[in-house]
Amino acid sequence: GDAASPGKPRKAKPGIEREAADADAAADRFAGIPTGPYVEAKFKKVPRKDLDELDNFQLIELVTKIVEIETPVHGEEAMRRAADIYKVERMTSKLTRLLESALADAVNAGKLENGLGFYSLPGVSTVDVVRSRADVESPGLRKPEYLPPAEVQFALESVARVAIGGSKEDAVIESSRLLGFASKRSNLREVIERER
Repeated sequence: GDAASPGKPRKAKPGIEREAADADAAADRFAGIPTGPYVEAKFKKVPRKDLDELDNFQLIELVTKIVEIETPVHGEEAMRRAADIYKVERMTSKLTRLLESALADAVNAGKLENGLGFYSLPGVSTVDVVRSRADVESPGLRKPEYLPPAEVQFALESVARVAIGGSKEDAVIESSRLLGFASKRSNLREVIERER
């Protein structure tokens, strides 16, 4: 029947071998693109108070530390991370206002920069690595609208550099994969195509 005889290797089906070879060739082709996992800010809360008990200076330090780790990061996601660090399950309008104010004050103090709702450290406006969101915990990081435009642009440019002559469709698909998205959701496609 189907069982291979002892001592005889099984033959792989030609179509499967070809698909595996194509996947290996694609992986090799894009191996030169700087990539890494998206690192979510996680640290012990300091001081040991509730989030809504922190003063403005402490809130500014908190959001600045989060952005240092996750730069560039969408403001909503930075606020969510602050809530996660302080074990807040539900963001109230008061907490949202406090954190929005802390982000704005950090920008005004020159500690952060805000570009279209994405926060980064001053002078760090360029992206030099594509971060995969494949294994992130925060569901917000899997929202295409929370992908920093600079990172999407870097992914597209990097793919175009190594895949000279490739189609625009291939660039979108490979950029999506590098960013940690396996699906080709229409809103993801829109976000990526907007940066082409």
